[in-house]
Amino acid sequence: ALSIASSTASPQMSEIPERALIPLAMRWDLESFLNDEKFEARFRLLDPMVAELNQLKGHLHESAERVAKCLELDDKLSRELTTLHTYASHRADEDRRNQHYLGMSDKMSAKMSKISAETSWMNPELLAMDPAILAQYQRHEALAPWARVMELILRERPHTLSAPEEALLSAASDAFSGFEKTFELLSNADLEYPKIENEKGEEVQLSDGNYILFLQNPNREVRQRAWKAMYNTHEHFKNTFASCLDGQIKVDCLSARVRHHPSALHQALHADNLPVSIYDSLIEAVHAALPHFYKYVGVRQRALKLPTLDMCDMYVPLVEGCDRKVSWEEAVEWVLEAVRPLGPEYHDICVKGLREHRWVDALENKGKKSGAYSGGCYDSHPFILMNFVGNIESVFTLAHELGHSIHSFMSHRAQPHCTSDYRIFVAEVASTLNELLLHDFLVAKARREHDTRLLAFLVNSKCDDFKGTVYRQTMFGEFEKLVHARLEAGEPLTEESLAAIYLRLNSLYYGDVLPTDDAVVTDEAATGIPLVTAEGPHTAVRADRQIRYEWTRIPHFYYNFYVWKYATSFCASLAFHKRLMSGAPDALPRYLGFLSAGCAKDPADILADAGVDLRNPTVITDALSEFGGLVDELDAALKTL
Repeated sequence: ALSIASSTASPQMSEIPERALIPLAMRWDLESFLNDEKFEARFRLLDPMVAELNQLKGHLHESAERVAKCLELDDKLSRELTTLHTYASHRADEDRRNQHYLGMSDKMSAKMSKISAETSWMNPELLAMDPAILAQYQRHEALAPWARVMELILRERPHTLSAPEEALLSAASDAFSGFEKTFELLSNADLEYPKIENEKGEEVQLSDGNYILFLQNPNREVRQRAWKAMYNTHEHFKNTFASCLDGQIKVDCLSARVRHHPSALHQALHADNLPVSIYDSLIEAVHAALPHFYKYVGVRQRALKLPTLDMCDMYVPLVEGCDRKVSWEEAVEWVLEAVRPLGPEYHDICVKGLREHRWVDALENKGKKSGAYSGGCYDSHPFILMNFVGNIESVFTLAHELGHSIHSFMSHRAQPHCTSDYRIFVAEVASTLNELLLHDFLVAKARREHDTRLLAFLVNSKCDDFKGTVYRQTMFGEFEKLVHARLEAGEPLTEESLAAIYLRLNSLYYGDVLPTDDAVVTDEAATGIPLVTAEGPHTAVRADRQIRYEWTRIPHFYYNFYVWKYATSFCASLAFHKRLMSGAPDALPRYLGFLSAGCAKDPADILADAGVDLRNPTVITDALSEFGGLVDELDAALKTL
């Protein structure tokens, strides 16, 4: 087998290379499960598969065997669609300039949409059957392998429409996605940001991609210039962004109303069988733990030696001099050592994935999709796309995506296809736990080497993870809840009301004292949000008022109550980490059981079986208490530098 560790390629390349110049060992092995010729041959078989399934239309009431056959054919079709889509989309991501693979990916997406509409009759027909007869069928041995599938279908009975209505909604799905598409095009294609002056006095083009680099610049004037340039641009299009978000939330609320859910939030939680109380308890717990975050802001202010903090000061690293270079071989070795606490089986799978079976497409090439993700499907091993740049952050990215991949690998290995995909509610648990283990490994390394600067950097990094994943995502989640509720109450969503709600929330979470004689601050849309005053708890944050337009930059607000799951997964990971490090004899087998469970049960039940019940508020409150101690640790670590 080819060994990634044997590669001598360096991620610090002066120019981004063409893909053909990337060593084979540093590229994922998509050919291990499919190629272009096989893709086209299998694509041609999709229509016959759909035709075979649709022959059962109108006949499900005849016998339990008919129902079982329908579920079997639907599962077979779903499995094939996922396989072909995985190959096409991953090929396209290798080089977004490649028109052949972009066309293949677009063709596959269009085919999936068409098939979804053509087979939308199945669930309505099942649910239209006499419940007593359907219950009798469920006890038949032919349906035993499909018990979980039937459970999930029957759960939708109160929310499933007639077959013609379902077909209409399915056909309208592309039109309903127009608001998100408009937002993406406006944000990524049409907005033109100005050039700004960097710390060397050079004019540099600002972009959404390099914006965070400017915010991490030690020179505050550079940070402020980037901030103003970004938000001046977004403010200019504030009404267009407001119209997009208003339209998307109307789609969410319409879908909930048509499907007989009490609210859009109820519908978003319904698929995972979660109570609204779990969403509310997260917000309540974070509100109660705001003093910890205010203390963190104080540490940041003292470290930066600033009288007040603006929002452009929240991302600059507090510890300089940790921009050490890490080779790919060293990154792989660190990650493999870090995951040893998860046992020899877990470690061996990681070794095979990273060093033998070419799971990872590691280096950047011209045209390659930016960022990182874990992909693959039931009929392939996992695949990881990343753009390794040879710094510590890249090592954490590798550990993170490998966590996703092992979760998928173990679920696919243990479960039949129909219950093999874990839900989004638990999707970030394994990835975050891997990051925590890598943090432990690097802390131990820094202590052995008496590297106080690296120690402080790691503590700062973990605090920033809390900031970005728990506090910030919960603030986003609260914003989503408030704006959906406002629309459901018959109130308009305008640029003014969205800005007022966001400004007050940002003030609450960051401890920013706002003037009480300001019309935006006192806008009726935001009156339910506690007002931070100089007489009460507050921080040195005095945010530029343009922060009220940050909602114009957040794509997740178009994903219907998605972001809060980042916060809950992070807290669950901390709980698992605590159990594993405690040495509890059942901690590791129960965690590995979680990784193997797929969606055989509801996600909260799967977590509870493994020892972490997110329906219990203490999981969140314990994590937030840990953050409080971490802030004290950061304060002490910075004083040693």
